[in-house]
Amino acid sequence: MNISGYINPHGLFCGSMVPNWLLSRKEVSNGAKLLYARLAQYANMGPEVYPKIETLSKEVGLCERQIRTYLDELEKHGLIEKQIRREQRLPNLYFFPFHLWMESGITGRILPEGVAESCLSKRMSLNKKEYKEKNPSSENLALEGIIPQSRFEEFWLLYPRKDCKCNANKAWEKITKKKFKYDVQQYILDSVKNQLTSPNHLGKKDFLPHAATWLNQERWLDEVQATFEDFVK
Repeated sequence: MNISGYINPHGLFCGSMVPNWLLSRKEVSNGAKLLYARLAQYANMGPEVYPKIETLSKEVGLCERQIRTYLDELEKHGLIEKQIRREQRLPNLYFFPFHLWMESGITGRILPEGVAESCLSKRMSLNKKEYKEKNPSSENLALEGIIPQSRFEEFWLLYPRKDCKCNANKAWEKITKKKFKYDVQQYILDSVKNQLTSPNHLGKKDFLPHAATWLNQERWLDEVQATFEDFVK
């Protein structure tokens, strides 16, 4: 229904954009193109994205089974790479490797296949190893000993309230990326154990904060004061 004339939609809306080099590929289904565009929108925070299947289903308007089918299709064409994190019970990581099809989108023109391949190799010489070196994930750095291996699972087993694990993991990563003069992971674990013995802290039986809240508020720095019962013992 036209209420008050016309609009110019160019640059007017926020949303997912299918790049022209992908839009013109007949071998890729429209659903896979749409999903690639939505995944790419997540990359404004970094080269690796990790949306949940349920989230993508709601955002794209497709069932979860279709989302998985289109993810497999994108992976088959080499447009994304997937890293499964089932053991950590975290959403999969998705990466965007360079692809020969992208050359026309970067230069603004379609080149003969041989020329395009030559240009691509010169302008995008990053292989998978170099890509990870230039865009290191925390897991890669931990394996190489550059940063300590995450001990979040130890924390999660200790913390008495088991809600919103994903948010707690994000808070943990945010903290452990900072530089401390001490082993902050061990300090937090020791603090949880200590506070579990205190009825004024994590030993409460009525209300406990979410793990993410406890971490974000730096509650591991709270001092546990001895109670009267401790002196009597």
